[in-house]
Amino acid sequence: MGQGKQALKNHTALVTGASQGIGYALANELALRGCNLYLVSLPGENLEAKSKELSGKFNIRVDFMETRLDEKEN
Repeated sequence: MGQGKQALKNHTALVTGASQGIGYALANELALRGCNLYLVSLPGENLEAKSKELSGKFNIRVDFMETRLDEKEN
């Protein structure tokens, strides 16, 4: 990812596990490069606040969803 700080401007990335650890670090790195984000994490992981933080800090669009991807719908 060494193409400059705005290398991903006008792109959008889907990041799972985005509330902590590697997922959150990846979201920060993508945001730094100007990439808009769609973040996904488990419910109760405070993802809304983290989404607002990234959006404000990097002036990007951040959408989010808290859900369990391992559960099947009936």
